[in-house]
Amino acid sequence: MLEEGTKDQLAELTYPFGRGVNLSFGIKDVSKLYQRVMKANYPIYRPLTKRKFRVSDHYIYPHKFAVLDPNGYFLRFSE
Repeated sequence: MLEEGTKDQLAELTYPFGRGVNLSFGIKDVSKLYQRVMKANYPIYRPLTKRKFRVSDHYIYPHKFAVLDPNGYFLRFSE
């Protein structure tokens, strides 16, 4: 997925090499994972949100959230 023109400046592509890299993971129960991450007191970069997407003739409403790992990787989890 390419995102151009977003207001987020994740990080410059410098050492550590994960800085500026965006990885997305498809998860069946994002809300459950989000609760586990919150319970572990891990810092959330983007809180849990629900988005609306059109798929063919209907809409879906997947949840998503994101964290930055210690190496600077932007990890996005979505349904």
